[in-house]
Amino acid sequence: MILSGVPQALISVNAIDYLCDLFSSSHDTTIGIASVALGFLSNVPEGQRKLLHRCRGEPDIMAFLKVYNCLPDKQPRISKHLLEDWNRYNVLKLPKLR
Repeated sequence: MILSGVPQALISVNAIDYLCDLFSSSHDTTIGIASVALGFLSNVPEGQRKLLHRCRGEPDIMAFLKVYNCLPDKQPRISKHLLEDWNRYNVLKLPKLR
């Protein structure tokens, strides 16, 4: 159970940027935990927007998110709206954000 306001508080203190920076770690456990946390934060509209912005700048982030959050035979932990927006971005071939 996620308490109301906790995800918004994490997003407001730039936890998304901090968690995305953890993808450069050499430890798979760290990358997995960061991916799962970002998957849950993607269910908040502001978190989804910030995460999509970060993924447009660094497309490898979405690959990590899909590996750890979209497991076969299980409900995805990542927002379906984020996945739809990402697929739309890939179809349109928009340039990377700097």
